[in-house]
Amino acid sequence: MALPPLRDFGGVPRVWEKIKAGLEAAGITDPAKLPEQARSAVRAKTGLDQTGWRITAAAPISTEVLQYFAALGLELNEGWGMSESSCFGTLNPRVEAALNAVPAAVITTLVAPTFFTHSWPETVALLIAGFAALRLPLLGMFAVGWVAIVALRWIAGG
Repeated sequence: MALPPLRDFGGVPRVWEKIKAGLEAAGITDPAKLPEQARSAVRAKTGLDQTGWRITAAAPISTEVLQYFAALGLELNEGWGMSESSCFGTLNPRVEAALNAVPAAVITTLVAPTFFTHSWPETVALLIAGFAALRLPLLGMFAVGWVAIVALRWIAGG
C-alpha cells in the first residue's frame, strides 16, 4: 500500500524500522545489491520517491536502518525539537552534503592557514595527524595531533 503523495515525511525511529521490516518481509533484504531500476520501483511503491525530506526524530535510530534507506536512495535526516517550541531545534543536513562539506571546512580553517604561516611545528603536526587519520578513529587522530604539536613546539622552543 503506497502512501498518499508526500513532500516531506517524518517519523520516530520505530516508524522507519516498521517500514524496513515490511520491505524485508517483501524480500528486499539488501537494497544495495538491487539494480537502480528496482530501487526506483521500491521508492515509488512506498510513495517515498516524491519526498524531499525524510526525517527521523525523538530517539536515536540505528545505523543499520539509516544505511538500509540510504542504499535505497532515501537518506534520512535526524532531527531534534520540542513540542513547546513547535519546530525543530536542529536538523542534521543530508549525509552527502555533510560529508562533502567537512573536507572543505578542514582545509579552509585548519590546513591552509597553517601552511601559509610557514610555522614548521604546526605543519609537521598536521602531516602527522593526517597520517594518523588513515589508521585511527577521530579521537585517536586528535590525540596524536595534540601530542605532536605540543612536542614539536617544545622542540622548537615555542
